[in-house]
Amino acid sequence: MAQLYDSTKVREAARAMRALRDSLEDGAMEPQRRALRESEPLKGAAAEAMRERILLLEQDLKKSLGELDAISAELNRYAGALEEVGEKLIREMQ
Repeated sequence: MAQLYDSTKVREAARAMRALRDSLEDGAMEPQRRALRESEPLKGAAAEAMRERILLLEQDLKKSLGELDAISAELNRYAGALEEVGEKLIREMQ
């Protein structure tokens, strides 16, 4: 049975990953930064622990953003490979 591969749909998925990444960054990074700014005047061990936790969350978020970037890039590479194979097959069949 023949399987159809649509590089356009793969590229759409890559764009969706990029949009998800951007949305996540917009929705999560600024509140974390604001929380850090607003916690600056706070003193004591609890305040310091909160800031450390916020920084750890920011690191985790940056890692997730990087992983979404990698997924998007890999999907685009896959779409490109599909297109190359398709073009090669067309040339060979002519």
